Amino acid sequence: MHVDFEKINYLKKVISLLLLFFIITPIFAQQKKKNPFEFFLDSEHKRWVKIGMYTQFWGRYIDLNPGSAIDGIEKKDIWDISIRRFRLGAQMQATDKLFFVLNFGTNNINQNLRKGASLNILDLNVTYELNDYFNVGLGKSNWDGLSRYTSSSTSSLIVSDAISVTVPVNGVLDDSDRELNVFFKGKVKKLDYRLALSKGFYTDNEFENEPNPIGNIANFTDTKSRFKLSGYFKYEFLDQESNKTATSPGTYLGSKNIMSLGAGFSHLGDGLWYYNNDRHITYVDMQLFAVDFFLDYVVNKRKNAVFTSYLAFFNYDFGPNYVRSVAVNNPVNSSLGNVTLNGSGNAFPVIGTGNTVFTQFGFLIPNKNYPNQKQQLQPYVNFQFSDFEYLADEMIYFDFGINWLINKHNSKFTLNFQNRPIFVERNNERVEDERKWSVLLQYQFKI
Repeated sequence: MHVDFEKINYLKKVISLLLLFFIITPIFAQQKKKNPFEFFLDSEHKRWVKIGMYTQFWGRYIDLNPGSAIDGIEKKDIWDISIRRFRLGAQMQATDKLFFVLNFGTNNINQNLRKGASLNILDLNVTYELNDYFNVGLGKSNWDGLSRYTSSSTSSLIVSDAISVTVPVNGVLDDSDRELNVFFKGKVKKLDYRLALSKGFYTDNEFENEPNPIGNIANFTDTKSRFKLSGYFKYEFLDQESNKTATSPGTYLGSKNIMSLGAGFSHLGDGLWYYNNDRHITYVDMQLFAVDFFLDYVVNKRKNAVFTSYLAFFNYDFGPNYVRSVAVNNPVNSSLGNVTLNGSGNAFPVIGTGNTVFTQFGFLIPNKNYPNQKQQLQPYVNFQFSDFEYLADEMIYFDFGINWLINKHNSKFTLNFQNRPIFVERNNERVEDERKWSVLLQYQFKI
């Protein structure tokens, strides 16, 4: 049995530092808020430190894609348990102008993990808050443009997981939706904006870049490593959302009325390449555009009934015939050949050159005993319709489920049912052949 002492020592150091932080911070804090993990560092409450943590546990049944295998043995379906996400971090208002974010985390601790998990530094950035209109920051962060959920708060969604189509370079250019970047953000009355100049990670990503271009099928390349420019602008009609941090909540569960209309873009020059008809290497830009609308509205304040909806249109251009399948927290580690275009496990084509319409609805069912009894149910549904250039048939995906909110987002169960398409090549066309289901039970704990 091999023991990775280097990873163990690293984990010990991280835990020791955090324990030291827990012990020392209350000593210097002059006053503590109701939140036991938030501490004021001065009498005016202008300097503070806040610690947070959340974990998402998954139990699943998956009807696997054809050709899926584990250690070379074909599997038709699978039951598994996993840890989808773990986050542990701190935010610090060091001065009136300087704001720091530090987050450790890891994803997808499932049966494929055979050497132990390690905590990675996901966020490490600082923001200089000049005024409400203009802030500038730098570091490793998920400040990014394009759409509302390109930087989503994964602990406050109404659905079981992040929306994959909103993070089009996840695992290709970034590290868990984070990149090294310089970002600018602010608010001008009801207009909220962000711009980011980001440098992607090429050397160690989930989807290996092709060593050579493929005939008339664009793929990402690192031969011309350039900065990605992205931006997102939204107009807030009702209550204002905070832009203190990068992430956007999926629902405020009745604490705010939000209605916003947004538009964004993401551009990477010469980010992809392919062979043209003359077998010459051709570089193309990645050009992505999005428009979205978000509503989180309290329809009955006394009973805390909330309607939530999200509608978005995405126009993606990665170059000719680009399409990528995404397998979230994939429990499968091998395949028995290229039986389908999806790939193995629970993968299906989510992102590609073409147009996508995505919509999401949820409803927090009224509770007549609220706020004395805070448990509530929240059914929801997701739907994605994509017309990808590479596929002859449209890609249609949907899932639906229900949240059991025991203590809002701090303690909740989610039961989710997903239906995805399986694509095959037939008569020189990529067409839908069948559909598969999966069932997920998630528990989230958050402080």
